[in-house]
Amino acid sequence: MNRLWTGHIVSFILVSIVLLSLFTFFNNRQKEIKNLQNSRVEKWLKLDYLDFDDPLQKAILEESLNLFDPSAVKENEKQISQIEKYRNQQVLEAVKADQSGAVSLDQISNLLTMYFKFIVVYLITLILTFYGVQTLGSYKFIKEKQNPESALVKLKNVFQTPPAQHTFKKKKKMLSKSGFIIL
Repeated sequence: MNRLWTGHIVSFILVSIVLLSLFTFFNNRQKEIKNLQNSRVEKWLKLDYLDFDDPLQKAILEESLNLFDPSAVKENEKQISQIEKYRNQQVLEAVKADQSGAVSLDQISNLLTMYFKFIVVYLITLILTFYGVQTLGSYKFIKEKQNPESALVKLKNVFQTPPAQHTFKKKKKMLSKSGFIIL
């Protein structure tokens, strides 16, 4: 029986480790990729005095960058276009998050909590079933050793004997000994 318990516990632990490692791996990888891509763009978006919705301010920023470094005109244009793409991407992601059927990190964490609740309930059920079966088996063994004939066999014998041999009180006494209650 210890092998059975060990097998169950080891399988629970292995599945839990695999799920947690996959969750942390993909979670960290997504964050690293987004941070690397967006670090340059976000520093521009954090400036409170720039409004990227205003075309005049975007033009002033581009001209200022070109005046500061005239050799990097194309890079400056690319930087401004990356900022616009990033802002558009944020809006699209917000819209897609509401409509898409993709699994988010919140849903994955919710699934993991449900999995661990399942494991707890399963272990409780496994333990109660194991001890319940042992208890019922012991009870049946003791009953059979104390009274080798079952109650149904005794009831059958009572009704098969001719009525002249037994009175009602004797039948009641025999039935009550075998576990039946007669009112």
